[in-house]
Amino acid sequence: MNVRNAVVDELYVSARRHQIRVQRRNIGNRYPLILINGIGAAIEMWQPFIAELDDRELVCLDLPGCGRSPTPPLPLRMPQIAALIIDVMDSLGLQRADILGVSFGGAVALELARRFPERIRRLVLVSTSPGTPGAAPHPAIVAMMLSPIRYYNRRAAELIVPLIAGGETARDRRKLRAGLQDRLMLPPSLRGYAYQMLAVSTFTAWPWLHRIAHRTLVLHGRDDPVCPALNARLMSATMPNARLHMIAGAGHLVLLDEPSRATPAVVEFLESGSPAVAVR
Repeated sequence: MNVRNAVVDELYVSARRHQIRVQRRNIGNRYPLILINGIGAAIEMWQPFIAELDDRELVCLDLPGCGRSPTPPLPLRMPQIAALIIDVMDSLGLQRADILGVSFGGAVALELARRFPERIRRLVLVSTSPGTPGAAPHPAIVAMMLSPIRYYNRRAAELIVPLIAGGETARDRRKLRAGLQDRLMLPPSLRGYAYQMLAVSTFTAWPWLHRIAHRTLVLHGRDDPVCPALNARLMSATMPNARLHMIAGAGHLVLLDEPSRATPAVVEFLESGSPAVAVR
């Protein structure tokens, strides 16, 4: 079902003394799915994925310093961000939810599963790295990720985003321009972006990854420049109930620039109980 025109409730909730912008869709319809975005991104960037999704309840949020959520006075580490998500769930009356995290959001999802396992039903980790040690991107990609200029300047974004995203965004100028419209609409604050970079740079799940027992879908583009696909293979092999779904030719933004290829795997996983590996 296309939910582009679904009724959307937008509100601000207080979480750990932070005001967090939240959007809810299809309230009360099956298990809620909480979407946690990539570094610097706002709710608006989810639209291509949401437009392909079914009619389950969705909760999207702007993390502190991103979109319309104010920047915190001090940096938040991954445990603090995870606790903030739980506060949002409490404010919305959600006892348990499925969690989908993209890139930075995937690291937050892992921290949630570690610290609050009883609040999470299933995990979907998209374009996610479990931290160091792991397969590192090219140093030039790292250098481009350090700056949020791609959220502020269209010309810079047209040069940088294809290189860090790969996949359809690199191959199709129409996909690139469509994605840039949402990216440039609500850029993160400079401090908010820097705080997220600090949080992810000090994160690693390897010491406890093998203890994450939730049924997990690891969804990854085979040609991801930011998070090389080897990370997804190692992560899914380490987690006891993980299922790997690798999409050939896709890049870091697989869920957003190729939603028609990626979304069915997410829906099938959330509805089924099979932990079997699926690679294509």
